[in-house]
Amino acid sequence: MKKIILTGIFLFILCASLTLNAQWARTYGGIDFDRAFFIQQTSDGGYVAAGYTTSGGAGIFDFWILKLSFAGVIEWQRTYGGSGDDVAYAVQETSDEGYIVAGYTYSFGAGESDFWILKLTSVGEREWQFTYGGIGDDAAYAIQETSDEGYIVAGYTYLYGAGESDYWILKLTSEGDIEWQRIYGGTGDDVAYAVQETGDGGYIVAGSTQYLGALDHDFWVLKLNSTGLFEWQRIYGGLGDDVAYYIQETSDEGYIVAGDSDSFGNKESELWVLKLTSIGNIEWESIYGGSDNDYLSCIQETSDGGYIVTGNTYSFGNGDSDILALKLSSTGNIEWQRTYGGGFEDVAYIIQETSDEGYVAAGYTDSFGAGGSDFLLLKLFSGGDINPSCELVGTSDATVQDTSSFAVYTNIPSQLTAAVPQSTYISPQLTSAASNLLCEARPTISGTVKTEGGIGLEGVTITFSDEEGTATTDLDGGYSHSVSYGWSGTTTPFKTGHIFSPSNVTYTSLTSDQIDQDYIATVVYTISGSVKTGGGVGIEGVEITFSAEQGATTTDSEGNYSRIVVEGWSGTATPSKTCYTFMPSGLTYTDVLSDQSDQDYTGTMLTYTVSGTISAAAPLSGVVMEGLPGSPTTDASGYYEATVDCGWSGTVTPSMTRYVFLPSSRSYSNLSSDQAGQDYEAFP
Repeated sequence: MKKIILTGIFLFILCASLTLNAQWARTYGGIDFDRAFFIQQTSDGGYVAAGYTTSGGAGIFDFWILKLSFAGVIEWQRTYGGSGDDVAYAVQETSDEGYIVAGYTYSFGAGESDFWILKLTSVGEREWQFTYGGIGDDAAYAIQETSDEGYIVAGYTYLYGAGESDYWILKLTSEGDIEWQRIYGGTGDDVAYAVQETGDGGYIVAGSTQYLGALDHDFWVLKLNSTGLFEWQRIYGGLGDDVAYYIQETSDEGYIVAGDSDSFGNKESELWVLKLTSIGNIEWESIYGGSDNDYLSCIQETSDGGYIVTGNTYSFGNGDSDILALKLSSTGNIEWQRTYGGGFEDVAYIIQETSDEGYVAAGYTDSFGAGGSDFLLLKLFSGGDINPSCELVGTSDATVQDTSSFAVYTNIPSQLTAAVPQSTYISPQLTSAASNLLCEARPTISGTVKTEGGIGLEGVTITFSDEEGTATTDLDGGYSHSVSYGWSGTTTPFKTGHIFSPSNVTYTSLTSDQIDQDYIATVVYTISGSVKTGGGVGIEGVEITFSAEQGATTTDSEGNYSRIVVEGWSGTATPSKTCYTFMPSGLTYTDVLSDQSDQDYTGTMLTYTVSGTISAAAPLSGVVMEGLPGSPTTDASGYYEATVDCGWSGTVTPSMTRYVFLPSSRSYSNLSSDQAGQDYEAFP
């Protein structure tokens, strides 16, 4: 298998409307070896990562693409490959919300290995896939969608050219057809690792060259026009081995280029960064490192005009090799530096600024995860942190030193090549790897609970909804509790004998610490009792109203009630329910300083009388008044009377053999007063 080297393309998608970006460290992988070489934030605020897996798929090594949410949770995962070795070095979201992937394949194509380019849909299904190459070794390390919706690809080829390997640049259409293809190189070993379309419609390319067959490598930077012809070319280096892995056009229309160097200092490798003008002259250059070997994989200009650098270090950290991240100023001074790793080898190949001005990095870890090595993905705050308790984050003490190389003009010609794309027809395979959360940023909610007099209240329980746990106030009334990043929910304080203002607080999509989340506690006492009939039956639904803004409560099915009032309350409690009178009609309280139990009331339902006479030229006795309670009968004077409960509804119908009545009946609804004079005429 080829040496694993960083793919270097620049892409930063500004998701200005997407502010929800969790900070986390996660591994992804199976029982064997899995490595990530590229990650990019996507337009939905999530991420897409590319690399290889030996834990699943069709061959020993297969392309492995993961689509992740903003929190690093897997949305989908696919492998792509044949029976040979297939490694993905670069992935980019395209303007149609799909993805373009580049790497190399030993499973398909014309020779040893070939460029392999996949165009995928938004869910990882193939749109098209082609190999590009000859009978020798060819590998693509970088790809970028261009302004015309085509693609620019960079890597190396052994088939064409003057030396062992040469830069090979392909310009493709949106469908993968070749618009133009060229090689660039001398008699030695030349490899392109990075390409980017520039603001003028041309391209900037970086990698390494053994110019004129030299034993050691130098940075080699090419500025090409839109058809791949030279505008200028330069080499940069010292007496040792210098390899450029990444280049990017900067906001001042110059370039930042970075890689490894052993030409300066006394170690095999240090991080070497050069800031170039628009025509390739050096503005400044510096090396960075510690007492042991340190390697650079990626550099990117940041939104503040500085730079973010990543690689791996043997000088600092927790173990064999740790990820190293440096934040540089616009002139190359170190603003902050961090290491990330465990007891074994941990390496990053890519870092990019995210829409929240933090960073996302990708590589692999031998220290954590499920297998021999796993994808290691880091989402960092703008200062490089994740969580203060995250043990994999460490500090370093890398130093910066100026170097004194100079640009050498080269005049190596480019040559046209004639490779023909070949279609491949591999369908993606689903994989089922799980992510392992190593640590995450958890926003903290903190504040105090105090009495109205400003004294801290100990022992108040603050409950956080959605199973986020509880916090308890300390002696001074203080509390602090961490919740999941992006949490939405409510916090509710509780302590017996107290009410709180506010009674709860609601949070939505929490992404930062919340301080001064304070509550005022008021001591309260309980007034309780029952409301029953004279026969001792509880009356449900009686409302007890407490004056002076103390609210109201309602009796339950057994007639019981309970209500809290503030300490020192004075006022009245008044029961009410339609159709009832109460004894007492209310209770008066003065300066309540304790619970008040057995505050009972007797409720009596109101009744009303329905009465009248029935006559047939003379009073008619013996008429049955059906529908009234007890079905009363008229007396000798034709009079009837019945008692009904308040709210009674019904229909009253007089009945007597051989008589009809006018009216034939009377209907009542929700009676609320006496009903006298309810008379009828009888006709034989």
